[in-house]
Amino acid sequence: MIDTTLSYLLGPEQTIVVPGAEHADEGEKATPEAVAAADLQERLRSWADQELLPLRVQQAERCAVRCGDGVYTLAWEPAK
Repeated sequence: MIDTTLSYLLGPEQTIVVPGAEHADEGEKATPEAVAAADLQERLRSWADQELLPLRVQQAERCAVRCGDGVYTLAWEPAK
């Protein structure tokens, strides 16, 4: 039952999306804001891959389904 609930909650995949990044691939028409958004999106996705974020999200949601709640704590490590 937990796996079924998780599959409905999380769907087939989770993707980090930064608003405006979808317009960065318009070639010369791309605004500096769109290019910056696309760069940020790429850096966030790279960070998420390094930190195994999708697995951590699944773990937290699994606990939330079993226990009724979950907490995400994101902290910036200055050394990195």
